[in-house]
Amino acid sequence: MPVSNFKFSHRAVLMGGISALAFTTMVATQNPAAAQEVLDDNSTWPTLDTASGDVTASAGDDVDIVTFTLTDTGNDNTAIGAVTGTTGTLAITGADGENNQTIESVDLSGAGAVTVTIDAPHNAVDVTIDNDFMNGGTLDLTNSSTTEGVDLNMTVNGDTTVTGTTTITADGGENGEANLILNGETNTFTDVVTVNGGAGDVEFAGIAVSGGTVNFDGGLIFNDDPADDAEGNAYLFVGGTEDQIINGVINGTATDPNPEGEGAIVVRNGDATATFNNVVGTTNGLNFLGVGPTSEESRTRGGGNAVFTADTVINTIRINGSDTVDEDANATFSADLTADNIRLNDAIGDATIIFDGAAAQAIAGTINGAASGEGTIRVLNDSTVIATFADEIGTNEDGVVGAIEIGGTNSNDDVVGGSANFEANVVVDALRAGSV
Repeated sequence: MPVSNFKFSHRAVLMGGISALAFTTMVATQNPAAAQEVLDDNSTWPTLDTASGDVTASAGDDVDIVTFTLTDTGNDNTAIGAVTGTTGTLAITGADGENNQTIESVDLSGAGAVTVTIDAPHNAVDVTIDNDFMNGGTLDLTNSSTTEGVDLNMTVNGDTTVTGTTTITADGGENGEANLILNGETNTFTDVVTVNGGAGDVEFAGIAVSGGTVNFDGGLIFNDDPADDAEGNAYLFVGGTEDQIINGVINGTATDPNPEGEGAIVVRNGDATATFNNVVGTTNGLNFLGVGPTSEESRTRGGGNAVFTADTVINTIRINGSDTVDEDANATFSADLTADNIRLNDAIGDATIIFDGAAAQAIAGTINGAASGEGTIRVLNDSTVIATFADEIGTNEDGVVGAIEIGGTNSNDDVVGGSANFEANVVVDALRAGSV
């Protein structure tokens, strides 16, 4: 089910997560009686410059922009039909008022551009693409409004394909955001995707994914604003209720990187599983990973499951079971993990970190419970290799880990062994070996 009503709250990453996230079924509609207008020059919706003169488009009319620019400034929220073209530009802004625009679909076959912007001090922009979004050129979402609390959202309810670069930037007023929300089954970004968070702890930019597959073929780069040492203001949120596959290398920026990492990944997908198939943070580390609810205000919204199949470097990791529903939070690492601190928080749902590498694993970072006796560490590597833990476990005051399990039943319901080496002090309520 798709993500809608998305808001990444002002304490979203370090102390929290998503403050308002609902799931609704979206039904795309088409207008079979829509006319198609072909641009003959640059135009501002709904007045279109065509070969036969200026035309005032009706709601749902299709537009072939060819190689021209179609601008929508928010002074008319009349729905746009299918937008096609080659190297043209679709430019959506909040220049003349709050812009809540619906577009049936976008298919730009050439190296055109789609821009969604808010310039100072203009109003919010909320764009919904009912069906597929296909762009052979670039995609640029920029929120530069100086007005507090003004957000920019672009939601795609069909599949998304972008061949050129994608840039998402929040650089405006306090608590202003820039969000790309993907509800399609297959989303592919051929070139690099760069997410630029704003200054301080309240300007967030990012991508929210509800299901299916996302291919970051050119990589995903998080860039938190360096001026105020903002941490985790650039993010990837994985929600929804079906399994997700995330392909592509994910890193923090190489330009003036924060020593504690750049950007955040938050996974809150209930009983579904999000699988990250490539390295994360190994060139420039990430700041934060949250699995399950990541703040007090989001603890009613279910658990989460994330699997990292390749080497991962993330400074702070929080794994939290849900407070109000019986949904666990599980983070599985199948290769090396480098972190500074990891915290496991049991509630009604349990919090578990799992290491199941087919080769030897090196685990760096302290691991503690959110309170004494909380959290479980499981090692399920079939005893053929060793998982080595370099740092202390359960030694924080009131942070004793609930259990360490060596061997047991894995995600495939197979009973496997386990082998681990602990190189620092360990304080744990229960140590269990063998089938669990």
